[in-house]
Amino acid sequence: MQIQHPQSGIMIEGTVLEPGRVLGPNDYYSSSSGKWEKCPSPGSKVVEGSNVVWIRLPELMTLPEALGEKKMPMFRDDSGCEFG
Repeated sequence: MQIQHPQSGIMIEGTVLEPGRVLGPNDYYSSSSGKWEKCPSPGSKVVEGSNVVWIRLPELMTLPEALGEKKMPMFRDDSGCEFG
């Protein structure tokens, strides 16, 4: 599901966490800076009535992927070294 940041409009892929849900280390919130920021306090709970939107990314998805940014392709030269 695509969720829009309330201030900046930046879209992110994930699930909105309801009040009472326990926050994990890979959850993100709608920062007042207009960015999606990583949870600073895993183990705490989403608070009822907060203006902050908490998002849980799909399993095994990174923030750049959730924001729709494309990964740079990796290239391997003849010696086997990867770059990109």
